Amino acid sequence: MGNIPVEERSTASAVQNIVGALSQATAAVISGAIIVNYGYPRMLAGNGVIAIAAAMLFFFLLASSVRRTPNSRLAEEGSRGQS
Repeated sequence: MGNIPVEERSTASAVQNIVGALSQATAAVISGAIIVNYGYPRMLAGNGVIAIAAAMLFFFLLASSVRRTPNSRLAEEGSRGQS
């Protein structure tokens, strides 16, 4: 919310809450349909696959972010040595 102007924060917060609520409602409907049609074991296995995929995505995105960001401590030490 820090990037949003103060006069628009209430609207942004409301939109964020609506999107969150609709996402949860959709997930409940989809989960219920999967449980009815395929049972709990397949739904839980699917959740596990999605969790592993999300963890891998997070790991790779974080690793690429760290590679692109120079270590500030090393940059400071390097600039001191060049003075």
